[in-house]
Amino acid sequence: MESPFSRGLLSGELSGAELAPDDMRRGLPRFSDDNITFNQHLVTRIGELALELGCSPAQFALAWLVAQGVVPIPGAQRRTHMSENTSAGNVTLTADVLRRVDEIAPAGAFAGERFPDHLLALVQED
Repeated sequence: MESPFSRGLLSGELSGAELAPDDMRRGLPRFSDDNITFNQHLVTRIGELALELGCSPAQFALAWLVAQGVVPIPGAQRRTHMSENTSAGNVTLTADVLRRVDEIAPAGAFAGERFPDHLLALVQED
């Protein structure tokens, strides 16, 4: 999976207010003014689960993807991110934790599509 942190949204390090006016994510539905606050609320709640497990939101996101049978391909702009990403393999998500994630953010819970309609038509998903 490309962009396993949803363009930084799931990293726990992003605030919609931090996006520069020319940031390409401003053109993505999940980052629109109408959606970003709601989505960040979900990320905050998931981040609380990550804290309970002693991991970062990014590590939690990667561990969750692996638990779903997905092979994530995270990017790393800094060595610290690379180290954090590889440490996600040490995060174990129990059935109870996975259930709690589904309660907080069931499939389709995030507001806005990943891409604008004209690009979404080009995305293939298995």
